[in-house]
Amino acid sequence: MKSKTSFFDKAIFRRNIKSFWPLWLLFVAIELIVFALGVVGGDLKYVSFHNNPVATAFDIGNDLIDAVLAAGAAMNLVAGLIFAMLIFSYLTNARSAGGFASLPIKRETMFITNYLSGIIIFICGIVITGVVCLLIQAGTCLVAESVEYILMWALISVLQFILFYSLAIFVSMLTGHIVAIPILYLIINFLGMALNAVIPTLISMLLYGYPGSGTLIPTWLSPVVYMTGFGISQGIYNQQLFDDEALRLASGAFGHIGYLYAFAAAGVVLAVLALLMFRKRRMENASDVVAVNALRPVFKYCMTFGFSLFVGLLIFSAILNYRSVLGMRQFIALIICMVGGAFIGYFVSKMLMDKTFRVFRKGWLGFAVCAVLIIGLLAGCRYNGFGYERRIPEPEDIKSVKIDGAVLEEPENIARVRELHASLIKHKNEYMDANGIGIGITYMLKNGDMLQRAYTVPDRYDVYNRDGTYEYYEYENEDIELYGDIMTSPEALIYALTPKDFAVTEKTVVGGTVSYQMPTQPHYVEPDAYPDTYTEYSDMWISPEQAFELYDAVMKDAENGNIEAGYWSRRYTYADNRFEDLYTDIDIYIELCEDDDKRESEHYSNRTVVYHESIHVSVLATSE
Repeated sequence: MKSKTSFFDKAIFRRNIKSFWPLWLLFVAIELIVFALGVVGGDLKYVSFHNNPVATAFDIGNDLIDAVLAAGAAMNLVAGLIFAMLIFSYLTNARSAGGFASLPIKRETMFITNYLSGIIIFICGIVITGVVCLLIQAGTCLVAESVEYILMWALISVLQFILFYSLAIFVSMLTGHIVAIPILYLIINFLGMALNAVIPTLISMLLYGYPGSGTLIPTWLSPVVYMTGFGISQGIYNQQLFDDEALRLASGAFGHIGYLYAFAAAGVVLAVLALLMFRKRRMENASDVVAVNALRPVFKYCMTFGFSLFVGLLIFSAILNYRSVLGMRQFIALIICMVGGAFIGYFVSKMLMDKTFRVFRKGWLGFAVCAVLIIGLLAGCRYNGFGYERRIPEPEDIKSVKIDGAVLEEPENIARVRELHASLIKHKNEYMDANGIGIGITYMLKNGDMLQRAYTVPDRYDVYNRDGTYEYYEYENEDIELYGDIMTSPEALIYALTPKDFAVTEKTVVGGTVSYQMPTQPHYVEPDAYPDTYTEYSDMWISPEQAFELYDAVMKDAENGNIEAGYWSRRYTYADNRFEDLYTDIDIYIELCEDDDKRESEHYSNRTVVYHESIHVSVLATSE
């Protein structure tokens, strides 16, 4: 008779239950407090608010799903780590590891039994919590309507746990040190977020024109951050919306959890990889920081470059104040800090693996190679950024260009933006550490790609006199003038003044507000004071007819190129402590409606109507 091979050992399972049952009960208690009592119990107020079981059940389910995506993800992150560390803790102790290895049980059976023990215990806790949630709602006749949401909550919890639990077990196979497990586990979970915070900062110090925005590293590499930021529920609080169609759409919203299935599948893959490593694991490596000998070089160089990036930048930021692209002295200081960080990471990793402080006698060649690579990468970015800084798309490749919110498609305007871009590159040494006007340029190319750049152009300077007075002058800069010409072109103004969601007609305009500032007559100004302090403000409501007439006038002026944008028309001069210039600043705010649903639009014109006689007269006439 053939013997059967079992992959589940009941004795090991009972041992896992008996050894850690107080912690399993603590986990269930936390789940009950947070979800059953905190969310479901706290949301029973919706019963009297709606007087509609379906609406109430939806609101409670909505909050339950939101809670498991936020607090639940963080709880399962911790639970997965604790479960794995408890069940596989014997691998961090040489005596315990040898004892388990001597048992007449196959390693596959031992691993699978331990792995399933954690999942079974977790599911039991979720079932208990879900039943209590239903019992809390039993007195409100919401049980039937709430089952779907509680099942969805349970499914999300289990999928999250499978990923975190499997990842923690995978880490436990990489190291045999009990302290190293949580450190590596947390590093892996938050590595993507940390890299997205640090790498753009570093690049912005080296590359002139780098916008410093966007996601360089996929956010899903930080699973807990990705889960908490990915909303799948929609709140519907209007009782009148709870018809069949609304409920169908709401139910569909809860089904958008494909990314959680992907995360759970990744967890299963990690569990399989952990099993393969467990089969070949040398039990005498218990307490070693790196339990897999083949991964020792990987650990060493990850520590080297990781410390160079994070510790090096931390030291640099602590000792130097920097803005935008670094000057030569700052760049040399950055190299020293990052090479110093690499030095710390390289030799600390050797100390951890060799369990000794005597690691400086050899290994210098590996560190030298790392240092050369770091200096080469920094220098390559600093000097022309491998062609990044000087790249300007050809006119025939450009579909449109967006400059500070205005999308331009006319060839003449695209040519002027390219001219401005070329001039900004030419003046790199003057602008790379400047304060002033921020200019953002985004090219939308015909092949679907996008090229983004961001620059800062100096716009003013102060001259301080020996007698304590100072003069405030505008910086004579052709790039500012060209930028102003582009932003006040008819195409740019019409784009800025045209609502993207509603049409402005006599029927859709329901009113508006005009706010403007009128400076007083020239007068004495205290040192360090700004002229805005000495202006008179006026707000007034206008009728729908007046609002539409004013908007129509502004649009016609924009089409004819008669609007002079506010920023570039101002001239501030502090000479003999007197504000010598007068200006008018007008904000127009128009309220629109679509059908019977009134909605307020955004400011169509903000600080755009300056020194324009016809609009100024219209405002004064309206105020009378």
